[in-house]
Amino acid sequence: MAPLAVNNPVLITGMHHSGTSLVARILSLAGLTCGGRPPRFESPVFAFANDTILLPRRTMWAALDPIAECEITSDRIDAFIRHIADYCATVGGRRLGIKDPRLCLLLGTYLQLFPSAVVVCVYRDASAIARSLARTPRKSGIGQNTRDVAYWHALTSVYWRRLENVIATAQPKHHIIKYEDLCANPTEVAFDLVHRVNLCVTDQLAEFLATGIRPSRPAAVPFARS
Repeated sequence: MAPLAVNNPVLITGMHHSGTSLVARILSLAGLTCGGRPPRFESPVFAFANDTILLPRRTMWAALDPIAECEITSDRIDAFIRHIADYCATVGGRRLGIKDPRLCLLLGTYLQLFPSAVVVCVYRDASAIARSLARTPRKSGIGQNTRDVAYWHALTSVYWRRLENVIATAQPKHHIIKYEDLCANPTEVAFDLVHRVNLCVTDQLAEFLATGIRPSRPAAVPFARS
């Protein structure tokens, strides 16, 4: 597949309820064009394309055996490119950001389309993620007990495996953010990330970091990946 003419986009991903929206908000305040409204900062153009074009069904994001990227057909990829082309063109000279937890499942495809992309991987304590997902009403049709903490814990492992396998194989430029560290030291962690992805600290960002992140947000347990 031919790469798209988008220079150095930032791909923000991690398991659902891991803090990707918070990271996207921080980078948006630093000048990244994510194209989505608060609180998710998730472009509806890319969210729709990921959920219905690249993935074969809307509930695939919650499957413990998601589609392998090698099974995504060229027709689906062509349809995806057509769907996002106009939006990418409107970004112009601004820095494009794409935030979606589903990128854990689709990162290999994205890196072929956006080979200069920088990947921001957001991690949070796996048990905290699972508890948060189990408390939240989910879409119908998943076919699982969505209050089952063990199920969401297992799905978190699936997402992390897929993400880490692609990072190890493709070796893109990437940065890891731990949600607990960000909440405990928001200014230090956020400023470091902003500089690493070559964005600029703004007054709006500094104000948000000073007032908008509560240290009590992280789980009351040490960070654990599984």
